[in-house]
Amino acid sequence: MESDRRDATGGSFRSICRASHICPCCGERLHKIGETVKEAFDVVPMQYRVKRIVRPRYGCRGCRQGVMQAPAPAQAIDGGMVTEALLAHIAVMKYGYQLPLYRQEQMFAAQGITLDRQTLASWMGRAAWWLKPLHTLLRDTVMSYPRLFADETPLPVLDPGRGRAKVCHPAGHFKFLRVWSVKFLHPRGRTRDC
Repeated sequence: MESDRRDATGGSFRSICRASHICPCCGERLHKIGETVKEAFDVVPMQYRVKRIVRPRYGCRGCRQGVMQAPAPAQAIDGGMVTEALLAHIAVMKYGYQLPLYRQEQMFAAQGITLDRQTLASWMGRAAWWLKPLHTLLRDTVMSYPRLFADETPLPVLDPGRGRAKVCHPAGHFKFLRVWSVKFLHPRGRTRDC
């Protein structure tokens, strides 16, 4: 006999019991004297879902003119079909794990979801707009210190129209305050004017 349950940490566990609780030797009833536990890593594949928000409209039967409806909840992208969780997921995959949008587009297509790269790029632009105050605060905080660590590692970057990559020097400025604070710049050149 098997039963699947969840423990307090959200992990599931399966309890496997003998079908019979009678001793095969003497016929007495068996009682529990211990257990053997085995743990194994498992995965629940990512699931995309449609979040449905229903706002009923109410009308007055007396005057037939009064119609009321609750206001729509605020969204990260007005009129958009994306939630904040999906925006965060796409941004983390793009910037945290360096997974380009065209690959994410292919991953969505494998799940039966049609999202083109232009839509994903537009969403990232809106997410960047929402994060601009945080970027400004981080930049001002990091640049306010008298001494910073800096890194200007050369990085090849695609240069549309030239048919080849150009070498850029993105600057990373670091300051340690209990955690590392980092600010990245991507100038077009190495001069002070860029």
